[in-house]
Amino acid sequence: MYAGEASDKRSLDYALSAYPNNLAVLSVQLLSFS
Repeated sequence: MYAGEASDKRSLDYALSAYPNNLAVLSVQLLSFS
């Protein structure tokens, strides 16, 4: 456990909502390298 765990649970909703956007950006970056 670590100090930020409780706040991480709170920010989980934000992380999940941002995930599709981050995945799209990551996919573009991976394609540009391959």
